[in-house]
Amino acid sequence: MTLTTTVRIYDPTPLEPLWSFVRELVGSTDDTEWRERVVSYDPAMRSRFNLSGQGCHALLSLRFSPDGFLPVDEEDYRSEPCMYEVDFDVPYGEAQNFNAWAVRTLTHWLDDRRIKWQWWDDFACTWHDSLEKLAQRVGDPDLGEPVASRSGE
Repeated sequence: MTLTTTVRIYDPTPLEPLWSFVRELVGSTDDTEWRERVVSYDPAMRSRFNLSGQGCHALLSLRFSPDGFLPVDEEDYRSEPCMYEVDFDVPYGEAQNFNAWAVRTLTHWLDDRRIKWQWWDDFACTWHDSLEKLAQRVGDPDLGEPVASRSGE
């Protein structure tokens, strides 16, 4: 079983700097293979994602629409338009701390740019616009930073 933690990004921001930042968070290298595809349930959406088994800290998916905002989808808990959805997907257990660290790091990056965001609490099925409950609901972000990032390698 896996835990997927989603960060929804509401304000317009260029795709490529965001894409570069989140790839770095999961430990992507020049050899990491990435794919882009049309999202099967909504042809207006695209998804960029990595393949498993490449040594990344998590599976990463970034959903976006080439035409602008992602559509509202009440069944998918998207009640207002947003620009992007970023998913970090890890096995339950120790790796959950990575998701907490990645969410905190990404949301700080977004805050520095004054970009509105929310993260999804998969256990309570609710969106949060602060990190107040992140450690309680997902994992400890202080324990989730990858070792290579801590040592500066």
